Amino acid sequence: MATVIKDQLSRRKRGETDDQQLPALQKEISDRSSKKTSAKKDKVKEQVNSVGDLDDLTLSPETASEDCESPYPNYKNTLRLIERLGLESKDYATLLKIQNAVHSFRSLIECKESDCELLRGKVKKMENKVNKLQKELLETRQMNSQLERQNVAWERELCSMREKQYNEQVFQKQQLESTLQPLEFELKSIRNKPSQDTMNFEVSDPKDNGEVLPPQLPEAESQYRGPEIELHPRRDALRPVTVLECVHRDQSQAQCSNKEIEPLYRHKQGKVNKYAAKQAFLEDRLCELQSENMLLRQQLEVAQNEAKSKKTINIPEPFPDHMSKAARKQLLMLEEGNKELINDCKCVKDRMYQYETDRAEMQACVRRLQQELTDTRKKVFMLEASLEVTTARHQTNVENKTQDLERKLHQIADQNADLTAKLQSTTSALLHLSAETQLLLKELLSTKGMQKKCETLEEEKKKLEEEVVNLKRHLEENTVERSQVEQYKQEIEERARRDVAEKLTELSQVVQCKREAEERAKQDVAGMLKELSQFLQTQAAYEENLLREYKNASISQMKHKIKYLESELKSKTFQLDAEKKELEKYRQLYLEEPEDRTSWASQLHSINERLVVMNTKLQMAEEYKSSVLKAVPTRPAEKFHDSTEHKWTLTQNAQEVGK
Repeated sequence: MATVIKDQLSRRKRGETDDQQLPALQKEISDRSSKKTSAKKDKVKEQVNSVGDLDDLTLSPETASEDCESPYPNYKNTLRLIERLGLESKDYATLLKIQNAVHSFRSLIECKESDCELLRGKVKKMENKVNKLQKELLETRQMNSQLERQNVAWERELCSMREKQYNEQVFQKQQLESTLQPLEFELKSIRNKPSQDTMNFEVSDPKDNGEVLPPQLPEAESQYRGPEIELHPRRDALRPVTVLECVHRDQSQAQCSNKEIEPLYRHKQGKVNKYAAKQAFLEDRLCELQSENMLLRQQLEVAQNEAKSKKTINIPEPFPDHMSKAARKQLLMLEEGNKELINDCKCVKDRMYQYETDRAEMQACVRRLQQELTDTRKKVFMLEASLEVTTARHQTNVENKTQDLERKLHQIADQNADLTAKLQSTTSALLHLSAETQLLLKELLSTKGMQKKCETLEEEKKKLEEEVVNLKRHLEENTVERSQVEQYKQEIEERARRDVAEKLTELSQVVQCKREAEERAKQDVAGMLKELSQFLQTQAAYEENLLREYKNASISQMKHKIKYLESELKSKTFQLDAEKKELEKYRQLYLEEPEDRTSWASQLHSINERLVVMNTKLQMAEEYKSSVLKAVPTRPAEKFHDSTEHKWTLTQNAQEVGK
């Protein structure tokens, strides 16, 4: 349209405005306007379809996430439409407003998309955190299960240890019983032996009695005292077992009696409750009967008073004639009812008396049963207390025995170590002596008299070595009889020392210088032995302390680990709750997004509708313009006036659209 008007104006300036060219121009303008109107109608249809597409996009909340990822497809179409309208129309203010509104909506959509992306990132982070926390929870649960398994294993070990202790106690008891019988037989035989010996000695000579009795008396006393000494600890060991058995029996009997008494007590208590309910019902019934009896008595008194008040006119007639039949019947009925009521009262009183007696008996039974229950509970409590005391004593005794056994074992180990150290020292001393003897042999080869002594020394040395070897074998074979071995060894060492001292006295003239060295060596060896014994004792004590500290440290570490894991569990559960709350907030925001999008889509829809209205108004204006151009005014002033009027109408329409 603008190009056609420009051509026309240029032709008019050139003077080409002929009457023949006017209809051709009008035809061209009408054709072009019809084409433009058809094209604009198609554009309006496309806009309506685009608005429908927007509605489709905003209505489905499931595809909201997909729309967030990609920009709106109709945004470019709306911009193109605005550009076309800007080219076709001259109302730039309204178009700029529409463009600004569309751009603002685009920026809002982009902001919301960025918010959606941030929310997605946060959701992913939260999911990762949840997965990590779930893994940590699984690990903690596994740790808890492992700890529970360890606890179960420890409990099983404790049970097995208790069973072993119980079995050992039973076995010891059986052994003690089996050993007690022969000891008792021995006691009886020992008690009987002195009488037989006295009988035999009385028959024999008094000299033999005087000579034989003194050495046999201590032996007999020792034989008699030995079994008695052995019997005392075994009897003491048997006593707690018997006490425990008695306590267990009493406790089991008390529990059985409690179990037997409880159902009886419940049954009798139920009976008492039933009798109490019956008594209450009968008391209510008695009250009702007494009230009825009082009413009947009042009626009787009223009837008797009425009968007395009535004066008979015919005195010679008999008494029944004066009373009416109705009064007689009423009196008879009242008397019968009174008798029945009296009988019922008597029956009720008898029943009440029976119920009261039964109630008193039941209360006495209940009191007796309660006393029995309290007595049995007291007995059970006393038995439990005695059981706890006895078990504590037995535990302390067992612990003391185990500690004594451990000490004895440590002592035996120390003795073994001392014996081995002594053996090593003796072997080293023997080697030293052998070296010295070799030196002495080398020095005393010249003397023949000393050769014999050296040979004797070598023989004695061999004997000593053989004795040492025998001692070693004896130590390896008989670890139990170490005290005897030590005594034997001491005797052998003393003999060897004596022999060596005698030999050394014989060789004192030759070995005077070397005695001091030997004495120093002996002192050094003794000091070394003492230091070794002290070191071994300190090392054993240190190892025991280390073991105890290690056990205590391991137990404390396990407790700290359990506490730490429990605190971690609590903190992680708290974190999970907080994160769940945040997730719920984000979900609510995510659910609110489709509503916001629907609102934005509705706003876009309203804007598109306004654009359609604008397009329709522009079409109307163009049609009006085409109709005006058909008239083709001759004056340019009129044409300018028409164009200004057209612009004024367009501005009014744009203002209406803006509103």
